[in-house]
Amino acid sequence: MVDQFIPNTLEMTLYIEPPDRSGLVHVVLATLALYENDNPIWFEHPSGRAVDCVAIPVIYPPDLNFKSVAMNRHDWDQRLEAEAGMECFIIGYPKGLTGAATTPIWKRASVAS
Repeated sequence: MVDQFIPNTLEMTLYIEPPDRSGLVHVVLATLALYENDNPIWFEHPSGRAVDCVAIPVIYPPDLNFKSVAMNRHDWDQRLEAEAGMECFIIGYPKGLTGAATTPIWKRASVAS
C-alpha cells in the first residue's frame, strides 16, 4: 500500500495594518480547514482534474483590518520585474505527472527571455 499525503488545512500569512493606520504592518498566521463535515470547501472547475485549478472561499473576521488586493491590480515594486537569467519555480502537474504521494512537481528554472 502506498502512503498518501492529503492536506486538510491551508496555512496563510496575512499582512495587516493596525487600527491606528500607522503604516506599520502586523504579520498574522492563519489556518483554514479545507474540509467541513468531511466535504471539501473548494470549488472545482467543471472539467474536474482536467483543469488544475480550484477556488477556495476565504472569509476574514470583520474585526480584522485586512484588504485583499488582486495580483493584476497590485502596484508591484519595479525591482521585482522579471529579467532573463532570474531564478523562478514552476509548481504543478504537467501532463498529469505527480511527485511522491501525488504531490505536485516542483521545478527550479531560469527566465530565458
